[in-house]
Order: sequence, then C-alpha cells, then structure tokens
Amino acid sequence: MCERVNTCDWEYSWCPPGHVFRGSCWCEVSNMLNYVELPGLYVNVDLEIVCAFDHIHAHIIGRQPGALCLMLTNPTRFDATVRVLVERESDLARPLGQMSLVGCQELRVPAGQCVELLAQPRGTKCMPA
Repeated sequence: MCERVNTCDWEYSWCPPGHVFRGSCWCEVSNMLNYVELPGLYVNVDLEIVCAFDHIHAHIIGRQPGALCLMLTNPTRFDATVRVLVERESDLARPLGQMSLVGCQELRVPAGQCVELLAQPRGTKCMPA
C-alpha cells in the first residue's frame, strides 16, 4: 500500500504512470489502527445513536427497554462481517481502552440483503433477531 500513485511521466524510467511503488507507508498503519479501533457499527441505546462505519446502512426499526431493534442493509455485491459495539450513555464516562473491540459481536450481512439486530449493551449477548 502506498500513499502515492504516479500519474505523470517525469520519472518514467523507473516508475511508469499509474504505478504504485513498493514500500511501507503511514497509510498501512492508519488502516491497521482503523481496524483495531473502529467498530463496523456503533450503537448507543440510551441516546439512540446508530453510526455505521462499514459499507452497510443501519436504522432503528423499534425500541425495547435497554435495547434498540435495528435493520442493517448491505447494498454492496460483497458479504459484510460487521463488528458491533453497543453502549449506554453511562459508558461514555470511561474510555474504552486498548483492544476494546476484541470479543465484540460480529454479525454477517450477506450481499444485497437485510438483517435485523437487537442491539443490547455490553455484558449481554447481542444476537440477530
């Protein structure tokens, strides 16, 4: 992965137009940190916040005490595996810490399909409806 794609011919002798040269770059580290630190779907059940970071659409379709019923839609041609982080308003007072997404529920959303989810805070299992 490289931050630069050569689109001109001024260095053509070693790097033709459109070529991506080999070598590590900051963008590799950035992608790794995004994977480790961002869930695919963030839900705050008390504030009714739903934020999708992956290529899915998510919206609230119902409410239960301490939980939100969500509809996740995958508009792409590829299956999605989405890590879901669910919190309460009181959880916002403490930092998540390192490796906070380890053990988060992962939900599979097939390409072009919808999946219902009953989102409940940590400490309870968050299972598909």
